[in-house]
Amino acid sequence: VTAIRITDPLDSSLPSAGIYGVTDGVERAVLDTRNNRLCDEYRSDSALRSEQLIHALRQLRIPMFDISNTESPVAVLQRVFPKR
Repeated sequence: VTAIRITDPLDSSLPSAGIYGVTDGVERAVLDTRNNRLCDEYRSDSALRSEQLIHALRQLRIPMFDISNTESPVAVLQRVFPKR
């Protein structure tokens, strides 16, 4: 078993300062990233979630690697699992 975490740059930090409209496909909201405290808390929460996942997988001895949605998944998989 190998864990593959697919990430987005927005998973770890919010976009640059500004006001953004966001939606989940049903509801709409406004995200104000000019608020430094909000950005710091988001970054901190993201780091904590990441550490919790890494810790849980280590306890289970499950290796994990990340694939960013900005990368080609095929290239990453070929690099991680080379032909044998």
